[in-house]
Amino acid sequence: MKGVRTHLLMFAFLLARSALADPAYVEGEVLVRYKHQLGAGALKRAARKKGMIVRRRFRGLSKRRKRTYCHLKSKNRTTEQLIADLRQDPNVDYVCPNYLIPVCGPQLPNDAHFFFQWGLHNIGQEVQGITGTADADIDAPEAWSLCRRDTPEVVVAVIDTGIDYTHPDLAGAMWVNPGEIPNNFIDDDGNGYVDDVYGYDFSGDSGVGARDSDPQDAGYHGTHVAGILAAIGNNSTGVTGTAKIKIMALKASTNGFSMVSASCVEAIDYATMMKTSGVAVVAINMSYGWYFYNGLEKAAIDDAGVAGIVAVASAGNDFNNNDLYGHYPSGYAQFGAVNLLAVASSGRNDGLATFSNYGMNWVDLAAPGISILSTIPGHYSTIASVQSPPDDYGAVGFRFAGTTEGITKTAHDCGIGQPAQFPGEVTGNIAVIQRGTLSFGQKTANAKDAGAVGVIIYNNEAGAPVVGTLGAPGSWLPAVSISQSDGAALLEKGTPTVTLINSPVHYEFTQGTSQSAPYVSGAVALMAQHYPDDTAAQRRVRVRTSVDVIPGLATFVATSGRLNLRRAMDTDGDSLGDWWEIEHFTNILAVTGATDFDGDGFDEESEFIAGTDPKAATSLLEVTTVSAGVTNGFELKWRSESNRLYSVYSTTNVTDGFTALTSDIAATPPENTLVDTSAVGRARSFYRVTTSPPYGPQ
Repeated sequence: MKGVRTHLLMFAFLLARSALADPAYVEGEVLVRYKHQLGAGALKRAARKKGMIVRRRFRGLSKRRKRTYCHLKSKNRTTEQLIADLRQDPNVDYVCPNYLIPVCGPQLPNDAHFFFQWGLHNIGQEVQGITGTADADIDAPEAWSLCRRDTPEVVVAVIDTGIDYTHPDLAGAMWVNPGEIPNNFIDDDGNGYVDDVYGYDFSGDSGVGARDSDPQDAGYHGTHVAGILAAIGNNSTGVTGTAKIKIMALKASTNGFSMVSASCVEAIDYATMMKTSGVAVVAINMSYGWYFYNGLEKAAIDDAGVAGIVAVASAGNDFNNNDLYGHYPSGYAQFGAVNLLAVASSGRNDGLATFSNYGMNWVDLAAPGISILSTIPGHYSTIASVQSPPDDYGAVGFRFAGTTEGITKTAHDCGIGQPAQFPGEVTGNIAVIQRGTLSFGQKTANAKDAGAVGVIIYNNEAGAPVVGTLGAPGSWLPAVSISQSDGAALLEKGTPTVTLINSPVHYEFTQGTSQSAPYVSGAVALMAQHYPDDTAAQRRVRVRTSVDVIPGLATFVATSGRLNLRRAMDTDGDSLGDWWEIEHFTNILAVTGATDFDGDGFDEESEFIAGTDPKAATSLLEVTTVSAGVTNGFELKWRSESNRLYSVYSTTNVTDGFTALTSDIAATPPENTLVDTSAVGRARSFYRVTTSPPYGPQ
């Protein structure tokens, strides 16, 4: 991305816009503005008197502003000496160093694991033991810097195994049905579904057809997909998603491993119904598929397209040629589904993943799909232990069990967990139960009914702790298993004090075309936020035509390419969002980032970043007033635009460079005010105010 240039005026003329904190400069050079226009000869003579030569005269700027703007150089004087001398010249009203401006890329999210998200930003880093190729990614940070600051809310429906809507990186990204009152067992919005707050479970955890309102993940798959799509960015936690959107959880799996056809069809139908009722559903992510055509599913996808919804489907993980074998739902475009995108997987070095299905006709494009780090439910994978000093017993958490960073209570023998076997003392304490007869879920439920706060189930066979499940998501107690020998050793202690730990694991690497599809769904959502009048078919075309063409994909996918978000946002590559150019100039080719349509000294890229009007010369990011008439320092005011964060830098001597006074100042349009209390008693100060492109999708 093109570097961000800095503009400075001193004290009463303060004006700035940059992402740089402490600029260096070319020694012995200055930029000068004279109060009046000087001819070429007069300028040379004025410079010679100060021991300088004229490197360049900015002709256009000087003509428009009716003053002389120039670049001067001295062979034997320092920049500091030149500035001090020129400040005393009555013909000069502005001078500054000739700053060195480093090239600036987009800023990156502060999420703890962003480094490992090579699919969003690949710098050649090593992930899971393999080094990637720089820029073999979807250019997400570059695309985010081109986004609107106030993107409208859009929704992507995720048909999958469910979503852990309590996950710390997903809770804030969940769609919440505004017409439904949670847990009142009433269909408040009259759409035929009771308590569909986050979405719906179209299959039910108790068996096929046993539907309910709770779309909690029956495994991990749907939560992993959701994180790639929309994990909250810039929260200093975990990972970041592809787009700032809301997720509608449509559960179609009873076991976390397979989908139910009827449930998938109804889920698509539900998303379409909610779209037509006013919910901004723009895409359906379908990270599943098999080799059988389903006419009902095809019809449901067609109807979704008519409603304006793009369907994004994974191509499959069998290294099959879908052109020969067919694959659905990813293949329905071959039968007229103009709203469908089929997605293969690419790797860290931009080749087709060894597992990925492909097809020059049946698969549209590739997206990252190997070693993808994303969210998983806290109940799916845990780090468990049972400690009874001085002993530490190895433990395994049960699937769906409650989690805890540590419960320290006394442990009580509760037999095999029959209701009559729980002693009264177990209330508020930990139940120790032998495996056998009853299911793990029943044992744990009985312990909860008896008042226990944790459960330890020990094996009834020699060997390691048993790996098991409590059956389905629910309000379970923390429950772990230990080996038969450890169970016996623990019970020999009588009623020892025990610390039970079942700490959730929230993030995990996995791979597949299931992981590739949500990158593309995120791209569709970004297109919908910036081109709201497009049809589903037009959004599909935007994504397809903006890929990075990759030689290694040329014989595998129809576009010969891998998803590129930045190209989708900036098709002419001029560092300006296409939406912005259309909004201001109608034609994206009318200007470039380097042109200055209104002649205010700020090019279009500067105007885009600052949020100013590129067609109005009076619309700039500038310090409009600096007042020394306050008792607690200097007061600065500048015109501000919504949804931006500003930073202010100060110095007492511009040649010493600027230091941050304060940063991340929220905009208070139409004007921001800041008092520099550190300037009390100071004769003068120099300031600059900056804003920079947004970082991360949030």
